[in-house]
Amino acid sequence: MSYITNNHEIWATCPECGGEYDRRVWGDICPRCARRTADGIKRRRNGTERDNR
Repeated sequence: MSYITNNHEIWATCPECGGEYDRRVWGDICPRCARRTADGIKRRRNGTERDNR
């Protein structure tokens, strides 16, 4: 994110995807990774993606 904030401690960087997010809103959960995981669960539940285990 290319903007400046007064309090840099509220921003966190996800170790998985490298995205920045507001820790006050999301806590320790990256919204990008959470959305990707939820979408994968929905696709597997609907049968549009196979679980290769």
